[in-house]
Amino acid sequence: MSAHGTDADEELLGDLGVGPALGDEGDQLAFPGAEPGEPGLPGRRVRDVLARGDDGELHRYRQELNKSGTYDRLTGCLNGPVFTSMVERRAARRPGPGPRSGAFLIIHPEHLRSINMRFGLEWGDEALRLIVSTIQSSVREEDLIGRIGASMFGVFLSGATEAEAKEIGARIRTRIAQVYFAPKGTEDVLTIKVGGVMLENEMEFSDMFRSAEQHLSDAQDDAGFELTHLHS
Repeated sequence: MSAHGTDADEELLGDLGVGPALGDEGDQLAFPGAEPGEPGLPGRRVRDVLARGDDGELHRYRQELNKSGTYDRLTGCLNGPVFTSMVERRAARRPGPGPRSGAFLIIHPEHLRSINMRFGLEWGDEALRLIVSTIQSSVREEDLIGRIGASMFGVFLSGATEAEAKEIGARIRTRIAQVYFAPKGTEDVLTIKVGGVMLENEMEFSDMFRSAEQHLSDAQDDAGFELTHLHS
């Protein structure tokens, strides 16, 4: 699964109701969150495929709609609602005996408004894409990455120890600062703030977010980041 999820999460997406489904009349494909009249594919086109019995093409349509209902269109990471639901389910799992473990990080790009004003929105979008691709290359295969705001991303490190979470967070900050970014030929530096919490019990996403965001706000530009502990 792309955007850093496991095969088990493919089944989880089905449990969450994410992905395409045929309507009662079999005349359209739709996905959660789609606006009326924007199912991703015109119903007439789908009816044509059904009439031809082209299962392969219909399968491709289903895949396209599943992607559009699951991933952020700009960056390719999980969208906010799907990320939130998957994090809560991951956090509820107990991988084995002993205390529950894991970490939740919030990543906020700095100076994005300045980039938009100086170079245009398209360069701000490019900065976000570069940041997400760098996050993806800096975390583990089983970790989750989601866009939880216009310029805010979440990373869920299932089963991570505090040392592992700090190492991953520091690696993300360092690698993003090293990304080559030269809007309109003018080299600029991408920087982020990171806030995070360690999870030791089952938690609501809102509690994780609130604590991590607080640490994000407290972080100094030239400092690393600290992880707080959420016990209940």
